Amino acid sequence: MKQFRTLTFTSVVSLLWVISAQACTDTFAQCLLGLHVPAFNEVLLKADSKKNLPTLPEQKFTLLTWNIYKGSGATWEQDLARLAGQSDMALIQEAIWSPQVKGKLTGPAFEQFSWNFATSFLQKKEHRATGVMTGAVSASLRTTFVRSPDLEPVTETPKMALFTRYPLADGRELLVVNVHGINFSPDIFAALRRQMDLIELVISKHGGPAILAGDFNTWIVERSNIVTEMAQRNGFFEVKVPQDPRSLVLDHVFVRDLMPMQVRLHSEVQSSDHYPISVELRY
Repeated sequence: MKQFRTLTFTSVVSLLWVISAQACTDTFAQCLLGLHVPAFNEVLLKADSKKNLPTLPEQKFTLLTWNIYKGSGATWEQDLARLAGQSDMALIQEAIWSPQVKGKLTGPAFEQFSWNFATSFLQKKEHRATGVMTGAVSASLRTTFVRSPDLEPVTETPKMALFTRYPLADGRELLVVNVHGINFSPDIFAALRRQMDLIELVISKHGGPAILAGDFNTWIVERSNIVTEMAQRNGFFEVKVPQDPRSLVLDHVFVRDLMPMQVRLHSEVQSSDHYPISVELRY
């Protein structure tokens, strides 16, 4: 009976694969899960605002970084609208993108924000993308991305880093790096190091002010050291949360040629498994 069940299960999976393979060009796991990793030229998505400022605000601006848990929380939209309304820039990880979400991101609650989105993968049935997203009250000058060389197990999807460049009021250019770190892989240290190496290739070529922030999945000290050492090699220092109540620190903000004035962890927000972080920065 056990052998029959095994053969039956195998036969069903094989049949599903044969049927789906005719229309699915992704990996076996992605086809079964209904996921699709887009081609390189289909990764970046964008939504512009007609009410953008010509530059980021003079002298200082407020940054928000938050992993929104793929919009799973009941009040994530209200929380994001409230927090973005108090900010000039928002870096979102596990962001989602669909026609409905895009409509809200260009609606009254975010009327000054222009958004750039780097897709990790698409959920085909829901017509929804997941990735990292950066928005600001000033339109970006240029936008690029890098995928993690290693893939997450099961889904076989990459993690993303989004690079956006913004004009400052003093004429300089600000580089903003929005990172979602690779989480699990056969070698949990080497995989994160390979991702940080690719990010370093980009930021090392930018000589001006810069922000490196997001969810780095630093759930063990050795992984945290990999991120911190790369940041420090390139002139960044970490903005620490005062009296940090988090027992597991996954989210970080590193800055270069910027001065943090105020830092706040929004522990009152319960619509994600990560707390948002706000930082007021002076330049």
